[in-house]
Amino acid sequence: MSTLTKPFPLKALFMWLVTLGLPFGIYFIPTSDLFTNQMKIFLIVTVFAILIIAFESLPKSVITILLPVSYILLGLADPQTAWFPWTMPTVWMIIGALLLVNALESSGLLMRISYHVILLVGGSYKGLILGLGAVGILLNIILFGNAYVMLVGLAYGLCHAMNLEKYSKEATGIFLAAAIGGIIPAAFCYGSNILMLEGLGEPVVGAHRISYLSWTFLNIPVIFYYFCALLLILVLFRSQSSVDGKAYVKGKLAELGRMSVTEKKACAWLVVLFAYIITAGFKGWDSTWAFVIVPALTIAPVIGCGTEKDVRRLDFTFILFIASCMSIGIVASALDFGSLVTSVAEPLTDNASPGIVVFAIYGLNIILNFLLTPMAIMAGFTTTYLQIAQTLGINPYVIYSVISLGTDQILFPYEYALYMLYFSLGYIKMSDFIKYFGAKMLLCSVLLIIVIIPFWKLTGLFFG
Repeated sequence: MSTLTKPFPLKALFMWLVTLGLPFGIYFIPTSDLFTNQMKIFLIVTVFAILIIAFESLPKSVITILLPVSYILLGLADPQTAWFPWTMPTVWMIIGALLLVNALESSGLLMRISYHVILLVGGSYKGLILGLGAVGILLNIILFGNAYVMLVGLAYGLCHAMNLEKYSKEATGIFLAAAIGGIIPAAFCYGSNILMLEGLGEPVVGAHRISYLSWTFLNIPVIFYYFCALLLILVLFRSQSSVDGKAYVKGKLAELGRMSVTEKKACAWLVVLFAYIITAGFKGWDSTWAFVIVPALTIAPVIGCGTEKDVRRLDFTFILFIASCMSIGIVASALDFGSLVTSVAEPLTDNASPGIVVFAIYGLNIILNFLLTPMAIMAGFTTTYLQIAQTLGINPYVIYSVISLGTDQILFPYEYALYMLYFSLGYIKMSDFIKYFGAKMLLCSVLLIIVIIPFWKLTGLFFG
């Protein structure tokens, strides 16, 4: 059959109908003083771009380059705003994290660590998923909620050590377990996340500091949700083959022999990185710079463990993708979408029960995630949430916990830069990413209603 007469696949036809139909539907939404014409144009362009990315209808690099440019050409933002992510530490931290992974890999240390982890957890697929979950909690405790970079390198090393193909069920499962292991425990382990929320809440509730044990006890049901999310990976991404890398790994460790000088340098830089992060947690320093400076020094002559080749191996398509996606939140903030959402949400919470208000805050954060970064949501809405909660006598720490839960619920990688870091290494298909995080969102929503809020009420933690 010739190319001209070949039928257009129904799946592709459906994807393009959705991709074009949803933005076209937004065009007919009437504007107002709150929902301006600029907001409408922004939503049309952004939804179209998101759907192109989600359905993988065009190469990612096309959207990566054109999205911020379209904001400028359509008068939605000036160049300084559209390309502002390049001035933010987050982009450079992600570049540094990817460079660190490359340097550790070329030194050989990453593989050595990965081999020992495989042996420690038994080498099976189930053992790896649960083991990564346990390692995530441990590292987040040690690193004050900043374990995400370490887990990225570990996941990459494990997949590489076991010769797992990209997009395979096993590689997808390992990267998802590392992602939630690196990020979710930051919500219930005492660290930078709760310290930041306490600081944002001071204008409303005053200077309060919760103890380590009190914060952990409040989040016992969140810990239960975390392990349920790990088990969800085993359900959705069952291993298609027997994964037992112990024999293979033992042979590889024997081949590596004793640690080389380069590996010892890599180990020394990891110690420096750990030491700075731990000290930063106690001193209140910004740990971001460690993820920029240390990776750069790992490729320096004499003291480094990597080479210039590690820089050239960086996938700049994904780095550009990350920066362009972050511009969505920046431009949305500049167009004042926050005020629109607040004006719509406040009437809905009037005369509602405290439990419904808490769930509404959680749900609102999920919606805001499509337009704003988690940091922007926390910075822009924490005081509003606390003011609503204060009138109902709800414990502010319940609100802090719900904010963390809500901002963690996403469907697309662009919504959360840290999850995008895991996605950027190319081991997870977009469709699998959406499938898992959609299921995780449903899981969290159900558990919030039937487990988490009831636990807070039964223990007397809900009010106060």
